[in-house]
Amino acid sequence: MFHQLRYMIQRGRAGASIFNKYDTIFKIQTIPFSLFFVFSGVMFLSCNSYHRNSSHKNVSLASIRRGQKFAAQYCQSCHMLPDPSLLDAKSWEHGVLPNMGPRLGIFFYGSDKYPSYRKDPHLDRNYYPSKPVLSFVAWQSIIDYYTSISPDSLAKPRRDKPIQTNLPLFKVQYPRLTYNNPATVLVSINNRDSSQPLLISD
Repeated sequence: MFHQLRYMIQRGRAGASIFNKYDTIFKIQTIPFSLFFVFSGVMFLSCNSYHRNSSHKNVSLASIRRGQKFAAQYCQSCHMLPDPSLLDAKSWEHGVLPNMGPRLGIFFYGSDKYPSYRKDPHLDRNYYPSKPVLSFVAWQSIIDYYTSISPDSLAKPRRDKPIQTNLPLFKVQYPRLTYNNPATVLVSINNRDSSQPLLISD
């Protein structure tokens, strides 16, 4: 009986020693993992920190974050996702976004009437959505995203050679039909007619 009790005590001490050993190893191994998660969290927050321009410095960061997500969801469904840095804030606010609104079914926003060609009889009836495909809250977040973190102004391009305005091989021809907001949708070389070798359509 005494020998059996002594054996159990010694075995218990050995088990406790092994447990303490592995417990120490576990604690040592969990330290790098803890540092990894802390570092990942810091990197995530730093990657999602937005620098607002001077004209939109009071825009909510939460709205900007939502706008980035909505832009990837809705804007990217038709074309490549543009980065806000491609244009200045004024061009986004008064140019691109008002022209994109009708393509998402938003023709009026606040006191603004967005430009569209809904009354054009030659335009397909399903060209514009019959109703908004996103909420006004989501649209405002997209506006906040592009107008608040885009630059106040763009740097002037550096050109090695000046632009020539008098090209002898080309002659300007003004079309009879004009649009307030033209957009070039076709550029083609016409090999069949030498009098009109270049075709450009808005």
